[in-house]
Amino acid sequence: MSTISAAALRAAPPEAWKSLIGRCLPKMRIFFCEVDENSAGVRDWINQNYHEVKLLNPSFPMKMRTAFETPPAVLTEFRFREDDVVNHLISSGALEHDPVRVAAAESYLNTDRNALIQGRFAWPKFDPERPFLDEDEPDWRRADPERFEALRPYLEVRDAEKAALRALHDGQEWDASVNALYAQQRVDLRPGCTPEDVTEAVRGLMKIGADGYGTDLIEYERPENITDYYPGAPEL
Repeated sequence: MSTISAAALRAAPPEAWKSLIGRCLPKMRIFFCEVDENSAGVRDWINQNYHEVKLLNPSFPMKMRTAFETPPAVLTEFRFREDDVVNHLISSGALEHDPVRVAAAESYLNTDRNALIQGRFAWPKFDPERPFLDEDEPDWRRADPERFEALRPYLEVRDAEKAALRALHDGQEWDASVNALYAQQRVDLRPGCTPEDVTEAVRGLMKIGADGYGTDLIEYERPENITDYYPGAPEL
């Protein structure tokens, strides 16, 4: 998906949302009742916009979900990352009473991801993040001192990052932030809403998507010296 920045979305003309929706949202689901007057505005919105949106975004997944007396709503599915949860923990003030975990959150967010990636591939044909490596080779850190020294900078940063996440997971605040983020994926429309209300709901979701949700945190090409790739256990 070719994304658009939040600034570019704000600067776009109001009607541009129809052509930009596929660059802000991974998908969209519209819930409504086919006969209830409470969903009349949603049905009007679909009649007015569906074909044009699909014409401008032919590969954009946009589906309708109908059932009798279903409350009108618009839903998408963002791929929230741990970074998003940590940022929410800080911005919401959920950790203001716990300076130790605030420090852990700041430490996690300040991790140099580019250096982390480069360090991960410091030893040819070996990936320290290979699934089940610790189970298959419990002593891999001590088995080859030269390899361990090459990977030491990566391991120290990665271990510190994992320790910070463990500290942040230790409490109800983490789950509360996860739930708060997922709640942003759905907009419940008021009964008797107008087509304009539906458009505003869609644009609101688009603004969240333009802030970066639903995109991968890091994209990189695997160096040529990495010849073995482990996608995970085939039995899972």
